[in-house]
Amino acid sequence: MVFLISNVEGVFIGAGVGQENYGHTELRGPSLGLGMDVGPGSLKYAAKAEIVSVSAHKGPVKATLSLAADSAVGIGPTQQEAKSSWDLKMSGEGNEIVKNDLGLEKYRDCPERFNTDAYAGAGGYSYKGKEGAFIGAGVGQIRDGDTELRGPAVGLGIEQGPASSRVAAKAEIVSVSAHKGPAKVTVGLAADSALGISPTQLEAKVLGTGVSFGRTMGFSVLGSGFEFKLW
Repeated sequence: MVFLISNVEGVFIGAGVGQENYGHTELRGPSLGLGMDVGPGSLKYAAKAEIVSVSAHKGPVKATLSLAADSAVGIGPTQQEAKSSWDLKMSGEGNEIVKNDLGLEKYRDCPERFNTDAYAGAGGYSYKGKEGAFIGAGVGQIRDGDTELRGPAVGLGIEQGPASSRVAAKAEIVSVSAHKGPAKVTVGLAADSALGISPTQLEAKVLGTGVSFGRTMGFSVLGSGFEFKLW
């Protein structure tokens, strides 16, 4: 099929099975496609080969987890793009535990005690002037008061506020943590990454190793670390 929109000419072909939209969340099944469009000052080529994906958005923020091998190249006056991806992630229920995993919303709704074999979640939220979106999944997590045991988990989250911004990606194999008062110690193996900035906190972590400075002081090395909350 060929289309013409606003002086942009294009051609595309594709097919898919299953696509559901639930407001801020979208679930997509297998799909294949190929397309190209050309304009006076723009060019884009895209190829899609997706098995499954789930995405969540809130305001200008969007997070997507998928099993796909999409490719795209595009150039225009306001946009440049190049992509080649192969990502394996999961989706489903368990929103509060996933937000806890990613350090979003200060864990405000995560229960003090829980025991779960498997969990997954995706969604968007607004909290104290902040907009966020998250998606993730894990297998095995036990929390009992001051002690927490966690199994494998993956996730992606982003949070944006008037004076703050944070993005976090989780890839954890196993960890055990204990906290008492403002102090927390974690021993584990993980390749988490995060970057955050706010008036009271700076945070940078790459592949499980990083530091935080401000309201919470801490460090981590390959998923093991220590943190102390000053207030």
